[in-house]
Amino acid sequence: MNTKRRVEVFSAGCPLCEEAVEMVKRISCQDCVINVLDMKDHDVAERAIVTELASHAVSKDVNSVKNNEPTNIVPLSGV
Repeated sequence: MNTKRRVEVFSAGCPLCEEAVEMVKRISCQDCVINVLDMKDHDVAERAIVTELASHAVSKDVNSVKNNEPTNIVPLSGV
């Protein structure tokens, strides 16, 4: 049984965000489940802030555990 990888992309729906979403979809593997989160939603925007703060709190490769699922946070700024 293959374990699915959950990939979350925070998107504001702008052309740059859409380009990033398409890139993530292109490079993802068959074991990845891509979830695009709408930054226009207040709760999603708050979560994005917390995620961004967490990514700055440690090194580039962030591993955190939420609901017993490993999460990799990869900031796209500067890519």
